[in-house]
Amino acid sequence: MASCSSQPSVSFDFECPEKRLVQLSLIDLSSSGRAKDILDERLKTIQSDIERVTDCEGTFSLVAWSVSSASSFRVFQGTLSTSGATEIGRDRKISRAVATTMAEVRAGITEAFDYLSYIVKRKQKLNSFINALTDDDKITFKNG
Repeated sequence: MASCSSQPSVSFDFECPEKRLVQLSLIDLSSSGRAKDILDERLKTIQSDIERVTDCEGTFSLVAWSVSSASSFRVFQGTLSTSGATEIGRDRKISRAVATTMAEVRAGITEAFDYLSYIVKRKQKLNSFINALTDDDKITFKNG
């Protein structure tokens, strides 16, 4: 006999803290961090984090960085939860909520690629400019 359920039966039974869960995840988007296989694995981990935060009705933040922590971009930040009168009712909505959040995360990562690439190029141009300066030029800039 076939089931009429449109969604697979998934149980979200995470241990939630007594106080509100706040999850900060960091993702390396430097050149090696952009490799498809590495990025896919990181997205799986991020999805697991989002599932837990949604089940525990907490706050999730994802920050991307490249080259250094000074070159960072907030990919996503928000409160994640589902509505429902019972735990079972809320759990049934987690998969859809996670899919929506992951779509936002993927869009944010695309923005982060663009922004961080711009920052890296700007730093490279600045370094090229500084390296081209003579010692006399550097003294002039230092002294104003």
